[in-house]
Amino acid sequence: MRLALTGPEDGPGGLGSRLRERGVDVLPMPLLEATPPPDPGPLRRAARALRTFGLVAFPSPRGVEALAGALASEGVVDRHVEAIAVGRETALRAEAAGFLVVVDGSGNERPGAEGLLGAVDAASYPVRGVRVLLPRSRRGLPDLEEGLRARGAGVEAVEAYDVVAVPDPGVRLAGWLRSKGLPGWDPAPVLVASPSAAEALAAGLAECGAEGGPRIALGPTTAKALRALGIPAHRVAGSPTVEGILAALASVPGGIA
Repeated sequence: MRLALTGPEDGPGGLGSRLRERGVDVLPMPLLEATPPPDPGPLRRAARALRTFGLVAFPSPRGVEALAGALASEGVVDRHVEAIAVGRETALRAEAAGFLVVVDGSGNERPGAEGLLGAVDAASYPVRGVRVLLPRSRRGLPDLEEGLRARGAGVEAVEAYDVVAVPDPGVRLAGWLRSKGLPGWDPAPVLVASPSAAEALAAGLAECGAEGGPRIALGPTTAKALRALGIPAHRVAGSPTVEGILAALASVPGGIA
């Protein structure tokens, strides 16, 4: 069965790859692109000062990639710093980049930052008094930063990247529909993974005049964004995991029978 993802093709170990391993025909829908932050200075300075942090908190795989890129640019080789990661994909990317991941939120039923903070508490991992580097999206929610501060950590949040809609999303979406043989968009569901993705999808649908297939929101925050944009989600994935996505996909038209 098919599922469209509102983003570019990912690499090995990414969400698209793991869904394919479970038998899903994944259709990358290029409506979003990652860009450097407007001011890369804070990220570069944080990279040079990496060893002054007791912990790095990664909210996404892109945060890992952005910090790893800054470390490479600044010639920082020693990355043996403990890290916590929102999900398993983020944890795997962090480990591959040379960080020592001590906690990840993949085993927690709660999504996103809430799940990671719950995992930190469950593991009794000490963050009080620890200086934490948080490489986040320019548009990222403050949940993880606020949760770590509430637990006594000293958090330095830096803008590591931005996620924006591609230019002319309607043109891109219309071209994507033609390339996939979906001129009016068949019932293939689309996974909307973030508020930024919701905005890009809404703009693309409005510009190209398509109605769109069933929408699966990855979490309540994205579902709220879709409602505000007038294109509510048909289902909300209960957890930001492959299992949560598959469970939501099973209950929508065109999903897994």
